Amino acid sequence: MLSQYDASLGEGFMRRAAKLLSTGALAVGLTLGLPAVAHAGPYEFAGSYPSQTECVTAGDQGVIDQSWTDYRCTLFEGVWDLYVRI
Repeated sequence: MLSQYDASLGEGFMRRAAKLLSTGALAVGLTLGLPAVAHAGPYEFAGSYPSQTECVTAGDQGVIDQSWTDYRCTLFEGVWDLYVRI
C-alpha cells in the first residue's frame, strides 16, 4: 500500500508528465499544422510624432488611403517613430 508521501510524488509526476506532453503536442501542432505566412518586405521609416496617438492616426490613414499595407509605431528617445510596410 502507498503512503501519502508516495501518492503525492506520483500525482506530481503525473501532472508534470501531462503538462510536458500537452506542451509538446502543441509545439508539434504549431510547427507542422499551420501553413507558413509569407513575409512582406521590411518596414521603412516614415516619420516621427510627438505622441503615440498622432503616430497611430498617421499609420491608420496610410492604410486607409493604401499608401502602405501595415505600420508600427515605436517609442524612441521620447518621440514616436512610424515605420511602414509598402
